[in-house]
Amino acid sequence: MKSIKRSAGIAASLISVLEATAIAAPAASATPTGCGELDNGQLCITGGKVGVNAGDCIRGVMEYKGTTYVTKWRCP
Repeated sequence: MKSIKRSAGIAASLISVLEATAIAAPAASATPTGCGELDNGQLCITGGKVGVNAGDCIRGVMEYKGTTYVTKWRCP
């Protein structure tokens, strides 16, 4: 019985640590925001949703940004 109680105590402390970690997670990420920005040529960011499948995003137009062209994506 002692080992069962010890396991329960360890599980409870692990859960509390995980909860504290979730609360302390960073608020902002470095991923592009807004509908249609390209990330590393593969991921399409539509709002907060990341599309990784072919049907998730529709390829948009090339947009001139300063000295380079950036591929923009549109929401399906």
